[in-house]
Parts: sequence; structure tokens; C-alpha cells
Amino acid sequence: MPFIWIGSEIPSYWKATYQAGQAPMHLALSASNREEVDRFYAGALEHGAEDNGPPGPRTGHGNYYSAFIIDFDGNNIEATSRDD
Repeated sequence: MPFIWIGSEIPSYWKATYQAGQAPMHLALSASNREEVDRFYAGALEHGAEDNGPPGPRTGHGNYYSAFIIDFDGNNIEATSRDD
């Protein structure tokens, strides 16, 4: 199920130069399994995205497996799987 998180707090992944109203987004994409998360991350880096957290297990709102990249516009893009 896709979702967009819109909050009022400054996220920890914002760079010091970001300002409210001019800051990037955090977009989470659902993956069917860990292999899809791994492929998303590898493909993004191969095409010039910036690493913001390699694939691995995460905690918070349940256990899940995610990877994070920063795209060319500074957005934090996450692929996540809750298959386990």
C-alpha cells in the first residue's frame, strides 16, 4: 500500500542547507521481498544516486528490510519489504 509521509518535524536526513517549504521529500516504495530492495539500491547507485543507508534490517513500526538513497533532487527514496 503506497503512502506519503507529511510531517511538521525536521527529519534527521535533511541536510543543514534545507529549509521548510524548500526541502525534499521522503518517499517509501513497497518491495515484494529483500531481493527487490537490494536491486533497487544497486540500480539507483549505478545510475548516480547517493547512498543514504544500505539494504538491511530496520526496526520501528515493526521489523522490516529497507534501503535508502538520495535522488538527484535531494529526495530520500526508500525501498522496503515486510516479507519476514
